[in-house]
Amino acid sequence: MEALELALEFAPATATEERMTIERQSLTRRWDRRRVLGRDGRKMHADSLAALAQNRKIMTGDMLAVYGWLRVHGPATDRQVRDGLYPGHDMNKVRPRISDLVNIYHLAREVREVREVGSRVPVRVVEAIEN
Repeated sequence: MEALELALEFAPATATEERMTIERQSLTRRWDRRRVLGRDGRKMHADSLAALAQNRKIMTGDMLAVYGWLRVHGPATDRQVRDGLYPGHDMNKVRPRISDLVNIYHLAREVREVREVGSRVPVRVVEAIEN
């Protein structure tokens, strides 16, 4: 009886079980390799972190430019800020930055709504908050 139990314990794995074990090991190795490449405990590849840092610089630069423009020129609409900083560019160059300044960083506030001259559409007027 003992010989039969030992034979069952050491029976070779089926091809499917072997393949699943190999796949599991390769996934584990891949995840470990990813963990080694990460910095700051974020488990991200170095390329992803570099792209994230580059995007942060771009957003920070535009956001600082918008904030500085609002501090110098006073209350303005999104379109006035865009025309002052980036004439001819899309409104999406400044609008998200202004929204972030208002909602996330609390460095600007909406003071009122006015109607645009040409379209008569209500738009916000924002001003920088002096710290």
